[in-house]
Amino acid sequence: MRRAFRFLLIAVVVSSLGLLSAQAEPREAFHLEGHLPASTLAFVSLDNLDQAHARWDTTALGRMFADEEMSAYVDPIVKQLGDLMHGQMAEIPPSVMELLEHLHGVKGQVAIGLVDIDPREEKISAAMSVDFGDSPEKFVAFLEKMRKEIDPQGRRVTISTREGRWWLTADLDEIQLHATTHGTTLIASTDESLLSSMLSGESGGLAAASGFKTVHERCGGDELAFFAYGNVGSAFVKFADMMPPEVQGIGSALGLDTIQAVAYGMAFHADGFRDTLMVHAPNADHGIIPVLK
Repeated sequence: MRRAFRFLLIAVVVSSLGLLSAQAEPREAFHLEGHLPASTLAFVSLDNLDQAHARWDTTALGRMFADEEMSAYVDPIVKQLGDLMHGQMAEIPPSVMELLEHLHGVKGQVAIGLVDIDPREEKISAAMSVDFGDSPEKFVAFLEKMRKEIDPQGRRVTISTREGRWWLTADLDEIQLHATTHGTTLIASTDESLLSSMLSGESGGLAAASGFKTVHERCGGDELAFFAYGNVGSAFVKFADMMPPEVQGIGSALGLDTIQAVAYGMAFHADGFRDTLMVHAPNADHGIIPVLK
């Protein structure tokens, strides 16, 4: 079970990095940040995957690699990489290869959010979403088939219907994973109550939080291809009482308690890429931040 779960995570990353050129019909895209609480500790997303191929073609690098004169240099490298990947993928189980085929059609956003950590209870609350753009029914059918192969007795993985909605629960030893669908998106969480609140719209909305909204826009906004966010303010408050007094003192002296968020974004911009690294501390009045302004 652990091996299958690790392969699942690897497959999601590999598929998301592919050139996803399929186009979706007009629809309301799902953005995980709009369904998470504002206190979420960390968030990472790959965005606008259905546009990745077209956006790459408009860049200077994309045009250079598409040039016929470059093919004499590029084609042998591509062939070598293809042979290398083929050799590696030959060791991957057939079920994971089928998973890769399903994930190759992912459109929109793939994201994961770390909502909360409780070190004392050793509990992690996290959520992940994969927007297929089209109906996720084929992928759901694949998961049901995998459940029958991995856990035919249904002791660790159960699939049911809740209020007319498909629902999967998997016992991964220390973590229990819950998954369901929302429109064209598959949503999973380690916290059943969090997943329910995401579906009902009860969460505060990380996307509307001032710190997140500021750094997201400054890092690229709608042009973002990759975005990573750390809620330093919430983390400092949450874990401050677990730090020794001397560590708290050092953190305060450096001004770490004035930082609201840190973020990194990679965006398609003009005919290239724009990388942005941000430390958001708008009200910093001590430590190193005022010195650097």
